[in-house]
Amino acid sequence: MFFVLYYFAFFSKGMMFQMIKEKRKAKKYTQEQMANLLGISLRQYVRIDQEEDLPRRDILYKLILVLDLTDNEIGKYIRDICKNTIK
Repeated sequence: MFFVLYYFAFFSKGMMFQMIKEKRKAKKYTQEQMANLLGISLRQYVRIDQEEDLPRRDILYKLILVLDLTDNEIGKYIRDICKNTIK
């Protein structure tokens, strides 16, 4: 499922960033806490959070683990992308 998510992330990064940001806020993590959990600089995380950079595969994988993204959530994200693409 991870590689499918990474593939779709390139084509619809706005939706992916929205999902990541919502999960981060729901867990009450600050951007600084996320950067520390992911092992990246605060500046790098802020660029991801503000939709300026797409995370590398290894960082995306860590995001999935840190934010406890389920297969159902990832599947919903992919279905939403497909719905918006096919319109």
